[in-house]
Amino acid sequence: MDSPREPLLCEACGYNIEKLPAHAACPECGEPTMNSLPEFRTGSPFQQRPRLLTWWTTNWRVLRHPRTLFRHIRIERETGTRLLLANLLIAAVFMVDPWVAVGIGDPARTFRNAPLPLWLLVYGATWIAEVLLGAFTLLLLTRLEWYGMRFIANRRGWRITPNAAWQVCCHSSIGWLFVGLIPLLGMAWIYIFANWFGKSPSGMLHIPGITSRPIPWMNVVNFGVLALGFLAGMLIFETLVYLGVRQCKFANPADLSPSSPITPALPSRDNAPANKSEHNVHPATERV
Repeated sequence: MDSPREPLLCEACGYNIEKLPAHAACPECGEPTMNSLPEFRTGSPFQQRPRLLTWWTTNWRVLRHPRTLFRHIRIERETGTRLLLANLLIAAVFMVDPWVAVGIGDPARTFRNAPLPLWLLVYGATWIAEVLLGAFTLLLLTRLEWYGMRFIANRRGWRITPNAAWQVCCHSSIGWLFVGLIPLLGMAWIYIFANWFGKSPSGMLHIPGITSRPIPWMNVVNFGVLALGFLAGMLIFETLVYLGVRQCKFANPADLSPSSPITPALPSRDNAPANKSEHNVHPATERV
């Protein structure tokens, strides 16, 4: 059995504008109905044409003008997924690359004394596996955010469809790049100060009652840089998601247009509403 068709809502307030004529205004908030048509959401540059240049342009606009971009993203299923995967893989490279062959038990470190061809093979396989694991971890966090958006939307009476929530998550995924980029830049600065200026954290940190073994300050600084990167990346991602939700809480799906009575045609007497009572539908009755 087919699911019922979504009603056309005013994207500013959620009012049902299904029966309003073209070039009218929402009776609830005064927003022009044309601004709520799916055609108004022309899509992000990457949605329009997925290319390397549009990947850069889209992520830059998300960071610089998030409200404007989220107001124009298309609410559909597929196009944002490739943007998400690209961002997650790049973020995972930033996260993983400095630590391959560093940790105890890392195969690339275990085979360090093996013949060069074998070591290169093990190193490459380890690098790929760890990058994929990092990207998968970020994907799980993104999916968890998707569930959180849907839960909050249902509690507040917003219509954030599954595709709308997914597009917001995909376009906000640029925030995950900072999880790896900030620690990478931090470690680069530590290296520069240590090798160029002879300044590096030294000594040991003693924490009585927690650990009997002193901890090198260098390890504390490295851990702090990693924690700072994760918190900053999470904060950027969450902030972008919040801004996206505000712009998409009543977003109309892209496939709603063909069956909608509102069209971009010029207004005429033929498309005037026959009964004014049809307008008086409160958005609360159309909650999903």
